[in-house]
Amino acid sequence: MSTLARVVAALLLLAACPDAPPASDSDGTSTSTTSTSTSVDPTTTSSSTTTTTTSTTTEAPDPTTSTTAAGTTAAPTGCDAPPPCDTCSCEDDVFHRHCPELSPEAGYLDVDGVDYEIGEGDVVIPMTSSPARLFYSFHPADDDPGDAPLLLLFNGGPGVSTGLILAGNTAPQTLGADLEPVPSPAPWTALGHLLYIDARNTGFSQQSIADPAQMGLRSAELNSRNFNSYLDAADFARALLRFWDDHPALAGRRLVLVGESYGGIRASILLHMLLFPARYEQGPGRYRDPALAAAIAAHLAARFPGDEPPGPDLVAGELGHLVLVQPSLAGAAQQARAGDLLEAPGSPVHVLADSLGLEFVACAAKPDPCDPWANVINFVENAGRSRYDIDGPGTWLSDLFARTRAGLSRRDTLAAVLQVAPEAIDGLAAADRPTAFRVRNPGDYPADAPDLAEHLGALPAWDRFFLPFSVEALDGFRGPAAIMAGVHSSDPHYGALFLHDLAYARVFITDAARDLAVWGPSIAPTLELFKSVVVGVEHVDDLPRGSERPGELHVHFRPDAFAGEPDPGLRTIRLAPYDASHAVTYDRPVELRADVAAWLAEAP
Repeated sequence: MSTLARVVAALLLLAACPDAPPASDSDGTSTSTTSTSTSVDPTTTSSSTTTTTTSTTTEAPDPTTSTTAAGTTAAPTGCDAPPPCDTCSCEDDVFHRHCPELSPEAGYLDVDGVDYEIGEGDVVIPMTSSPARLFYSFHPADDDPGDAPLLLLFNGGPGVSTGLILAGNTAPQTLGADLEPVPSPAPWTALGHLLYIDARNTGFSQQSIADPAQMGLRSAELNSRNFNSYLDAADFARALLRFWDDHPALAGRRLVLVGESYGGIRASILLHMLLFPARYEQGPGRYRDPALAAAIAAHLAARFPGDEPPGPDLVAGELGHLVLVQPSLAGAAQQARAGDLLEAPGSPVHVLADSLGLEFVACAAKPDPCDPWANVINFVENAGRSRYDIDGPGTWLSDLFARTRAGLSRRDTLAAVLQVAPEAIDGLAAADRPTAFRVRNPGDYPADAPDLAEHLGALPAWDRFFLPFSVEALDGFRGPAAIMAGVHSSDPHYGALFLHDLAYARVFITDAARDLAVWGPSIAPTLELFKSVVVGVEHVDDLPRGSERPGELHVHFRPDAFAGEPDPGLRTIRLAPYDASHAVTYDRPVELRADVAAWLAEAP
């Protein structure tokens, strides 16, 4: 075996299963991440670490070939060289490395405060964000032959906790009817490794200041400098990079972004940052964050080595996979198209009116000003129904928030859903968070349920263990500075970012028949509004062939859609229909997972 071949074999074996990063303390704490890897008996407060091993085998390569999509090539056969690692052994003339199996984790990914700018042209606003602790929950794939993807899941709002989708039939355990943990009917661990992240100040994530007892200081943190659409996506980018740094065995895996509701806009911005990091250094665009651009560029350079930075086509092959559950893509423009369609005869709004013996009057028969979207939603909600489920009560969303909060505020239920004992999560207990805060005015939010406090300690009035929804976060996304800079969470320009992503990425979108908040038929006409890049969008209802729930959008791009970039041509969005509310993972868990699995299997 040549010296070059021995080096290649050693490097590839080491890359296949890297040594665990050194821990500064016995609990697994590092300077960048607090994480806990445990197996849990949910009925107890103790946890035990479980370590098993798997085997990674290498086969003969051609050393002159390029790396595969997973970032590795096979190693040469033969064991005449010294073993390349302490846990390697020679079996059948091939080195095997025996690797610790991944375990569930939960903890915090710390993001630093940064200087950045929002806006463009004559309106550019410099901002400085504060540090934040983003809560994460990790669940390893049921089966990983070495190429299982990493799925990053998050909810939307803005200001809504990812706990809703974590406890909504995607993780191995979900909330039963009595809020006790039960096995999920279709856990997404069958698809790959799952990483859930709570946005800043939502769910279990935390803000921190030196003296959180002062309301004025808390208020100064809860505004657009810490809460806007671009900083939010940048937080997720930084958290993802940190997770990859701490989990090198997963850093070369295919990435799938799974966003629900407003999570569609977050996913669009996040993927755009990964595909075009240079645009976020000094523009063009509405967000400039040189530190983030450099961090992403460094990761891409290590992942795709070469003389030049990797192009978006290469990056998208591994990182460009979007699964969007009832997504907002273009804010107010999407709502406007939905309003027009829902006012038309035969829409679900007219069907509802007829079923209740009510009269729905469209804007065409009303004096100006009359906004169709507001007109539709006002009618539905005045009729006692929900925009998120036209068949459900008007309290549908608040009921979902209350149910999630109640379930995840039970110690044993939380332990089962996370698959990690809450007491083992560094930074979660009251004693670990003396400078943390969650709310401006404590009276605006209910106190924590007593069960978690009994196990983790009582928190001061301005703090909470879990928030299903942060009003202050939402207010920041919609604040005056965000409006002035054109980064309001309902600004239509996010649709252009999504289309730029689509020129390179694969996209799966759900179309839930009972959800008016994100009305599936509005997506095609919304994308057609971006006439500088799109010629037309066609809804095809009999593709892919053989699917139980066929549906696609064929997006025809202009040849010169993006200056200096190749003609995108025709790009396909998988648009899968479901008889479901806004919460498709709750209503159709088995069908959705099956469709996503089939779609992932089609990837090159």
